[in-house]
Amino acid sequence: MLYRSALLGMLLLTGSPFLSKIAAQKPASAAKASCSATEQGLTLTWTRVDNPSILKLTARQHTVTLPKSFSVYIVDERKLQAYLKMAGKRGATPTAINLPALNDEGCTRFKVIASGTLSPELAAKFPGLVSLKGIGVDDIAASVRLDYDGTVMNAELRQQEKYTIIAPWKSGKKTYYVVYRKEDATGPRSTPAGK
Repeated sequence: MLYRSALLGMLLLTGSPFLSKIAAQKPASAAKASCSATEQGLTLTWTRVDNPSILKLTARQHTVTLPKSFSVYIVDERKLQAYLKMAGKRGATPTAINLPALNDEGCTRFKVIASGTLSPELAAKFPGLVSLKGIGVDDIAASVRLDYDGTVMNAELRQQEKYTIIAPWKSGKKTYYVVYRKEDATGPRSTPAGK
């Protein structure tokens, strides 16, 4: 890492326009506890909760259990709603979205479009519903399915034959998003979702 930084610094001093563009990019980093994307003037930012144990995310008795290993993120609910509604209304026009990953994996960038699973009648009856599908920006083999019911989001990311789940967890009036690998589920009802 030190070598890369020194090399970039030396090349930037020489005025290389190509390297200036590379240096200006901000890759997803585990050092950053957040990731964001901006589309049509709307910005959606996910912030990792560094110490999820302080949230007292206890499993609900007889309903669900927490996975063996997970990360917790928060997001502004109004901005999430506006961003996902905007993406759903764009139909086949791709929308950029960054979704949180586990502890040291940073965030994953996707381009999403409406999934086409909502009939016009259902969409008219439930205007808050949004269903999106997409592919990875950095890894085009990665895919995502994302559903939003007007209050919370659920997502399933597929990368290199591994599945990551992003599920809501209500604690009081606040919604947290628990991110975990599917294989870390501790039971058939391991999705920490709920209202």
